[in-house]
Amino acid sequence: MSININIPLEAMQMPGVAKALAQLVSSLGGHAAAQAEAAPAAEPHIPALKPSALGAEYMAASVSHAAEAPPPAKPKKPRKRPEPKPDPVEAEVEGLSEDERYEKWFQQLPENSQRFLVELEKAGTLTLSEAVDILELSSPRGMGGLTGSMKRWAKRYGITKLPFMAARNENTGERYWNWQGR
Repeated sequence: MSININIPLEAMQMPGVAKALAQLVSSLGGHAAAQAEAAPAAEPHIPALKPSALGAEYMAASVSHAAEAPPPAKPKKPRKRPEPKPDPVEAEVEGLSEDERYEKWFQQLPENSQRFLVELEKAGTLTLSEAVDILELSSPRGMGGLTGSMKRWAKRYGITKLPFMAARNENTGERYWNWQGR
């Protein structure tokens, strides 16, 4: 890493600037390589400086030094995580039977999810294409969101066994669901 400093010639005429530059070069010690560039042709009102007049260290047009490794970072304090808030759903279903929890879970499901379960119970088995047609979904991917959401909510309601099981037809490769009952 290096730092290049360009100092206008007229600024070098000021004793404070020359002194500050000399202190900078001096404080860098052995890490600095000061180089003087030849002074450009003198302007009529500014006499040309001669490198020998102020010494090469005062005429530095650029200062380079080796990059030093930054100091080691302070160890971070472990962040205190807030206590998790109690799940209102878990509190609501605490002490309820499996059937009561299932009814609460079913009632909170969106309309399409409820329709899927009702139709699956009636039919016993629904293929992906049948479910998409019945629910009037725009894409088969919607079934993944629908069943995935049902599984996540079932877990929050303490339902360990869903009333359906997903599988894939070995011959056609199409996904289907079987009604397993509660």
